[in-house]
Amino acid sequence: MPQAPTNRLEAILCDADLHHLGSVEYKMWNNCLCTELKGTDAKIDEKNWLQQNITFFEDHHYWTPTAEKLWLPQKLVNPLDTIDRFYYPGRIITGSLPDNLVYRIQFCLYFRVRVSQ
Repeated sequence: MPQAPTNRLEAILCDADLHHLGSVEYKMWNNCLCTELKGTDAKIDEKNWLQQNITFFEDHHYWTPTAEKLWLPQKLVNPLDTIDRFYYPGRIITGSLPDNLVYRIQFCLYFRVRVSQ
């Protein structure tokens, strides 16, 4: 779902279209999308779905400073559960994840650097 706005209005619309990536309701909307896709002929397995979500987060950026200010902080948090489920399938997550903390920090720093460029 590539976005390439050519003016400010298009940039605002692109950000609005994907604002849920930075929403506290992201997990709910993502589950709805997965359920909708499973109702079609699309063949989706758990590992593929998680990988696509991680890649989507890595490739996505907001186009306007306002969207970055409003949604970027939560957007940095939202994929962490997906990353955990992808790299540690079947693990029951309780409490903090000190063994994965370094990766989480690197992930957040990576996105902050990309956005500021």
